[in-house]
Amino acid sequence: MKHCILIKYCCLDEKSKTLKRGSISTINLPKKSHEESKPSTSRRIIEKKELVPSKVYKDINDLKSKVSKLGLTGWSRKFDENTFSLDYFDGKHALPHYTLKVDSGLGFTVAAFGWFLPENHHIYLEHKHSVTYVSVASLITEIRNLYVCPGLPLTDSTTTLLHVTDPVDGVSEVTRHTVPLCPEVYCDKDTPYQVSLYLRSADCLMLQTSGEDACDSCSKVLASEVKRQKQSVIKKATSLKEKAPLSGSSKERLIATIQQQRIEAKGLKDRLSGLEKEINSNSITVNESLEGDILNILGNADLKKTPHMDFFWQQQKKLLSSPKFGRRYHPHLIRFCLSIHAKSPSVYRELSSSGVLVLPSERVLRDYRNFFKPKPGFCKENIEKLCDATKQLFDCQRYVVLSFDEMKIQSNLVFDKHTNELIGFVDLGDEDVNTAVFDTPTTLASHVLAFMVRGVASDLKYILGYFSTQSLTSFQIMPLFWKAVSILEVTCNLWVCAAVSDGASSNRKFYELHASLVEENYSVDVVHRTINLFAPSRYIYFFSDAPHLIKTSRNCLFNSGTGKHSRLMWNGCDMIWRHVSALYYADLDQGLHQLPKITPDHINLTSFSKMKVNLAAQVLSSTMALALRRFYTDGSAEETASFCEMINRFFDCLNVRSTFEHTRKRNDFLAPYSSADDERFDWLQNTFLVYLQEWLTAIHQRTGNFSNDDRAKMFISHQTYHGLRMTVHSLVEVTKFLLSEGLEYVLSEKFCQDLLGEYFGHQRSSRGGYSDNPTVQSFGYNNLTIAAQRSIAPVVRGNVMGRHKGESSKWVVVSEEPLPKRKRKSSQKNK
Repeated sequence: MKHCILIKYCCLDEKSKTLKRGSISTINLPKKSHEESKPSTSRRIIEKKELVPSKVYKDINDLKSKVSKLGLTGWSRKFDENTFSLDYFDGKHALPHYTLKVDSGLGFTVAAFGWFLPENHHIYLEHKHSVTYVSVASLITEIRNLYVCPGLPLTDSTTTLLHVTDPVDGVSEVTRHTVPLCPEVYCDKDTPYQVSLYLRSADCLMLQTSGEDACDSCSKVLASEVKRQKQSVIKKATSLKEKAPLSGSSKERLIATIQQQRIEAKGLKDRLSGLEKEINSNSITVNESLEGDILNILGNADLKKTPHMDFFWQQQKKLLSSPKFGRRYHPHLIRFCLSIHAKSPSVYRELSSSGVLVLPSERVLRDYRNFFKPKPGFCKENIEKLCDATKQLFDCQRYVVLSFDEMKIQSNLVFDKHTNELIGFVDLGDEDVNTAVFDTPTTLASHVLAFMVRGVASDLKYILGYFSTQSLTSFQIMPLFWKAVSILEVTCNLWVCAAVSDGASSNRKFYELHASLVEENYSVDVVHRTINLFAPSRYIYFFSDAPHLIKTSRNCLFNSGTGKHSRLMWNGCDMIWRHVSALYYADLDQGLHQLPKITPDHINLTSFSKMKVNLAAQVLSSTMALALRRFYTDGSAEETASFCEMINRFFDCLNVRSTFEHTRKRNDFLAPYSSADDERFDWLQNTFLVYLQEWLTAIHQRTGNFSNDDRAKMFISHQTYHGLRMTVHSLVEVTKFLLSEGLEYVLSEKFCQDLLGEYFGHQRSSRGGYSDNPTVQSFGYNNLTIAAQRSIAPVVRGNVMGRHKGESSKWVVVSEEPLPKRKRKSSQKNK
């Protein structure tokens, strides 16, 4: 074998076919002796063959030829060029019992007594409406095995019940099917013409497998008509409602209504006669005087003195006579109930469940109280409500004062189940502002900054918005203040003329930031006004709250020589608190007191009593000044008396709140401002401010080795001095401006923060006093509750309660103003 291969290689060389190095030979290789080629077997493919039924008839001619050969007993044939028909007569009726018609396309139709079968009949559906694959003989046999539908029963009640029409009028829900009889059947009788009558529905199957009952279509028509007639009979037997029109009512219902009214009238007459008998048998005769007393008591003569009480009992009478689920509550009653519920929900539930009074449910109050979801910032719903409340104001009534102040709250987090958010962090109404202002936006808020709008020539009192803050700065107040001004000026068309706040350092710094907006000819050394950026022709005047200035002035006197000993005021002679306290204790031993309103709370001040405005105003009063001059005859307390007198007159100029109080108290400083040449303007600028300036000059000129700190302690605090000067200049200029705009008079009390303090008092006293300070979430809901009560009423215990003592109350006047109400989710979905 090896030799053969070598030979072949040699042969390859001879023929110039050499094997290349590294390659594999592909020719002349040895082969197996048993190799055979196997035939390839193809895979068997199984084809599915559908069983196609064979055609019975090819065309109409084939049908005619095959049917003509059939022996059809009782069937008559009719051949046309394109149609073929078979009729079967039963010997009784003139119309064929069965009819089979075949058209040129081998489609067939079946009729019984001339009534063609509906298209949904099972014969058509089974044979596809064609005799191509079914023989005529088998089709005839199938038809002969079916029964004719007897239709609806032919009774008088059925004919009366159903609205039957003849075929000439078109097919209706129930049609009369008339089949004439053969003359041979009735020829021996006297009648000239007889028929078989059927009542069928428009969708009658005509031929069915059972012959006793009617088809499903006819049975459904009869059942629905019987049900309709039963309802009609029941309706005819009922009387009409009170406001139903008589013109469209049937005779039967009118009769039933008259019968019902007669029965009710008879019952009322029986009751009336029974009451008359009871009165005649058990009545007691009274004289005229006793009758007058009883009528006077029942007439509620005393209730008419208080409109709220009279209104409340009238509403209770009305609600008692109305059904439980049809009651409509007056807005004033809703406000009264909201006030009670805010003080104590448990007391309100006790009154409501006891049945003594008819009061709205807590769900109804919740819809009025939470008509929108509160949140920090200037809410759109709140602004829209303000626009609605002020749309009736005109001309100078649109001038408003914008007050802002902070209130301490609880630094807690509250989970809101509606929004799945934690509420209690600092929030200035905008996430971008929060990120830019606060180092950590997750800081817990400790205060709430509230903005209140108050009308100068109107009764407007409204909380525009609130913000949760901590360590508020002037740079944080600046964007919030001007955003509030833009909302009032642009959106609500209210004209801001003044801004009021207390003397906090952030507020003073905020006012000083407007120094760059002051015009060049500005001659006052304190910033007390700025140009209104949204109305450049007008100014916004800055006020430091007068009640706060009174309290800080009293605190300076209290700490002079006593208290914290932080100062020792001097203006030619000492001005110390010991003058006031010694006078009080000496007055206690006198039988006729010079200071009847002064109590130990006025003298021994605490951190709580220092916040009371009435305590400060009663110490720094003209009564105290006169008593000091009478008690200290040597003149040692002259400057203390002068200080009390000056502060008292300043406060009177800033506390004008009525058009008649100055007459009642015989104090001209409490008269409303009605002239630009008012003498008080001259007193404020040329007497009061000059007094303070001369006092400060005397301190600087005092001889002695006093440091600057020692000389500063001889004067009131520089914050109080700054607030007094700013307020005086603003009051003079804004009052003259408003009088020039057409106001008949100006009340300076409008430029105080008393209402905002009362609002904070309501916030603290909400929920029955569970907590002095609310959380951020409860602050928002309390705000809605207070707003729903229409006016911010005085609180019994508060920093500004003194001016509300007496019979004054928010329930004196009955309000007809409607309240906004939260829409239920079901009503919103329906819309």
